[in-house]
Amino acid sequence: MGGPGLVQHLAVEAADILKYGSLDDLPPLINLARFCRRLVWYKLVLSVCIKVIVLLAALALSGISTATSYHLCCSSLFSMV
Repeated sequence: MGGPGLVQHLAVEAADILKYGSLDDLPPLINLARFCRRLVWYKLVLSVCIKVIVLLAALALSGISTATSYHLCCSSLFSMV
C-alpha cells in the first residue's frame, strides 16, 4: 500500500491540477473519482461475500449446523459483557 507521504502527495497533485489547470479538467476527474469509489465498494462487497461463503462452507464441512454456530457465537459474545 502507500506510505504516510502518499496522501499528502496526492493532495498536492490534486491542488496543482486545480491551480494550474482549467476547469475543463474537472469533470473527467470527478468521473474518475466516482469510478474509483464504485470499484472500491465492489471489491469490498465481493470480499465480504467470499468470506461468508468460505465460513459457511467450513461450517458445513465440519458438521456444525449454522444454528449451533450462531448460538455458540452469540453466547460467547454476550458472556464477555
